[in-house]
Formats: sequence, C-alpha cells, structure tokens
Amino acid sequence: MLLKDFCSSREALRLLLAQLKSYDGLHLSHAFANSAKEVSLILENQHNTLGIQLYVSKSLTAVYLTEYKSDRKPRGQRNIFKEVWESPITELNVAINDRLFVLELDKNYKILIKFFGPNANILLYEGDNQIDAFRKNLKSDLQSTFPEFENENVGSQLKNERYIIQNNAGISTIEKTELNGFGTYELLFYEIPKFVNRNLLDQTKKIEIDRLSRYITDAEKKCKILSKQIDGIENESKKKKADLIMAYQHLFANSNSVEVEDFFTNTKVLLTIPKQKKPMEYAEELYKQQKVDKSRKQGLQDEITDLQSTIEKTKQQWAAVENAISYKELKKIIKFDTSTAKEIKLPFRRFSINGYEVYVGKSSANNDLLTLKFAKPKDLWLHAQNLGGSHVILKNKGNTNYPMPLIEKVGAIAAYYSQGRRSSMVPVIYTLKKYVRKPKGAPVGQVVVVGEKSIFVEPSLP
Repeated sequence: MLLKDFCSSREALRLLLAQLKSYDGLHLSHAFANSAKEVSLILENQHNTLGIQLYVSKSLTAVYLTEYKSDRKPRGQRNIFKEVWESPITELNVAINDRLFVLELDKNYKILIKFFGPNANILLYEGDNQIDAFRKNLKSDLQSTFPEFENENVGSQLKNERYIIQNNAGISTIEKTELNGFGTYELLFYEIPKFVNRNLLDQTKKIEIDRLSRYITDAEKKCKILSKQIDGIENESKKKKADLIMAYQHLFANSNSVEVEDFFTNTKVLLTIPKQKKPMEYAEELYKQQKVDKSRKQGLQDEITDLQSTIEKTKQQWAAVENAISYKELKKIIKFDTSTAKEIKLPFRRFSINGYEVYVGKSSANNDLLTLKFAKPKDLWLHAQNLGGSHVILKNKGNTNYPMPLIEKVGAIAAYYSQGRRSSMVPVIYTLKKYVRKPKGAPVGQVVVVGEKSIFVEPSLP
C-alpha cells in the first residue's frame, strides 16, 4: 500500500475511506499530535499498523494514509484522545456532500475529521457531545455538537496509483513510479515535502511579490502627496515680508497699508498689516511662521527621503524573492527582510469594495488634501448633499463606467461620514473629480461641484 493519496479535497476522504475498508478488524491504537500542524491516528489489526495523518497550515491542508512504524516517532509529540485508545472501530463513514470523515468507535465514541482547509480539525465526541479536539482554539468548533449528514457509499477499491498534492497554488500529481524505492518514513517526512515545496515556492513567491508591489505603489503615492504638501509651503516670502515691515515700520503710523520700495527686487510693493497690530508685533509673527514652515518642510522632505530609501530596498528584496530557487531560501529572505515593506498608511480612511479602493477624508483640511492633491481627474468624488461631511474618493481602475451597485455602496460610506449618519436615508451627490474645483479664497474643505448626480442611500460601512 504505502502512501496511496495525499490531497486536499472531498475526494481525499473518499479515497481514505475506500482504503481503510479494505482492512478488517481495525481498532484505534493511539493518537498523538506531532506538532501544532500535524496529528496522527494510529490504527491496527492483527496484521497491519496504519497511520492517518492530518496536516494543517495556512498554505496547505492534507490528509494521507501510511504504514506506521513506531521506531521513528517525531520529537515533541503530544498524546491526545486517550479516552478511546484501544477502542474497536465499528463503522467508517464520509459525508456525501461535505468534507467530513467519521470513525465510529465502541461505547458510542466518534472521531470526526473536518477537512475544511485552514480550519481543518479532528474532534472527539461521546454520543453527540464534543469532549476534545486537536485544535482547541478554533472558535467554530468550541462546544460543537455532532453534525447530521448523509453517508456516502464508497467501495474498497482505489481507481488510481497516484499521489495527489493540492494547495492554494494549484494541483500537481506525482505518479507512483516517481517515488518507488522510498520507505514510508522517507516518503512522509522527506520526499512528499519536496514535491509540496515546489508548489509552495511558486505560491509564496506570488504572495510576497504582490505584497511588495502594493507597498511600492502606496509608498510612491505617499511621496507624491508629501511633495505636493512641500510645494504648498511658501519658501522665503514670509521672512522677506517681515524684513520689509521692520525696515518701513515708521510708515505705518497712520495706515495699515503702505506702498514701499522692495529692496530685494527693486520694485514697488504694497505692504499690509492686520488692523490693531503693531508692525513689529506682526513681523515677529511672520518670523515665527517662517520657522515653523521651514521645520515642517524639512520634516516632509526627510519623510520622502526615508520612503525613497525603503522603496529601493524593497525593489532589491523583490529581486531576491524572484531569484530564490527553493522554498527554504525564500522563507529566509522573507524572515529577515519583513521590516523592509511595512504597510504604508495614507492619511485618509481607507476601504476596499469589490477590488476598488475607497478613500475618505478625516477633516476639512484633510478633505482638501484628498480631493485637490491625491485624487485623479477620472476618480469618482462623492459627498453627502447639503450636509457637512467627508469627501470620498473612489479610485479609478481604467474606465469611468462605475457600476451603480458600487456607487451606492461608496455613497453609503459618504452618508455615514456626514451629519446625516443617524438618518434612515441620506442624499449623496457624485461626479468625476475633474468636475470638482476650489474657488480662490474658499474656506478650508469647501469646493464647487458641476455635473453632479444624486442618489439616496442608507448610511453604512462595508
């Protein structure tokens, strides 16, 4: 027999049942967990000792049947289900429409294998009441009762001699001839993992490259936003104005506006100071503002420099990931370089709906930043109609034909982050961002919209 099947589907349980039915007089000898990811049920009859192995991880779930040899147990094993050790197996069943496998034992005990991907588990029941579990931390299995299901009639003959491996990267098949000459232990702990790792390498590469790509995209967006913020900071104009006010302060005795010679440019300029403020007092305010602006500008520039440095390191990591030739090598790259690509947090609320990115302003100034600096002309702009609230941007994905169900979901976000949050229905306007502009001198957060349409939505978050 050796290793007949190794796979991750309902077919695996059917094959397991068919294989076990070819053995008479089986009883559960003992059960133990090899690690937090793998559990073994050891079955015996007069002539055979078999092991049902269940392996569970985020990337791979598998069940397989082996000839078991007790002389080479993995270290650190933990005994489980001692209540039913040495119990005869009275019945074996598999659900007809679900990934459930049952070993019925003497004295109304049952062992249920739930083959539910990353939530797979092995549970022990006395009657219909759960009394133990391999993975005790799964909320879905806490205090669960034995499920009702229809049994499938499976014969004892297998239709193939293949080893089927399946994980999130896809399915691959290993013909039996490829593994001839290996013992059960070598198959289980050395050769089968090699085949698994081939798929895991490609799968993990894709996941890691996607993560690095998202980081680079977000970091570059953040750099553009910071650059626009720097462009909005006046350079030396406040200091020059303060210098001129100090030089001509004697002219402000009878007026708060005077025309003077600008000794920086040799041109005539109009100087104005606020009413009820002395020239020196206002000049000092301008000097302080200039220092604050200079410090803020330097901080933004330092942040851009750090981001650009990290982007370069991330690109180097991307190249290392692509060039990795084994899963073990790839895991080392990911382990030691995970600090490189930390998630970039843009200064807005962020949602994802059906693959579309949605950004929401947090304040009046943040609304201006979102709409005027971050949004692109073909992005969709939304806002609660005639109500105070956040600007909302639905990022464009290549065309401006936004489906109405999507607009309604994003509109619900705009309604939620508005003064109409507690209303049952709120009118929301929407238009392309290119039809939104800010008039000169308009208050912070205030814009003018043309060509807008409106919908009524219930305020909610996705």
